[in-house]
Amino acid sequence: MSEEKQAKVKAFFDASNKNDLDKVVACLADDFLYSPAANKQIYRGKEQAKEVLKVMFEMWENKAKFEVLEFDERGDGTLGCKWKLEAGEVCKESWYFIAFDDDGLISSIRQDSS
Repeated sequence: MSEEKQAKVKAFFDASNKNDLDKVVACLADDFLYSPAANKQIYRGKEQAKEVLKVMFEMWENKAKFEVLEFDERGDGTLGCKWKLEAGEVCKESWYFIAFDDDGLISSIRQDSS
């Protein structure tokens, strides 16, 4: 399993836990795509991702903590990442399916809808 991919995902979540918007966005490719399970919208590009993350960080008020639970190297080259979020009264687990560009940056995240 690609240790570089896992390290990039861990850096993404570590920066999220610190509400460090610049470090989160530094993990993303310029043409990044995000497809959350919560809605049908697809967020395109690093700048749009930054705006969405900024709103989320403000909403969480430094109370959100992500924990990576496991990784699963997929046959299509993506990395499955099961994570847990605790934010105040909210506690949930989900999977992200993450693709990477040739430079090792996260090019897309698709959240499992189950």
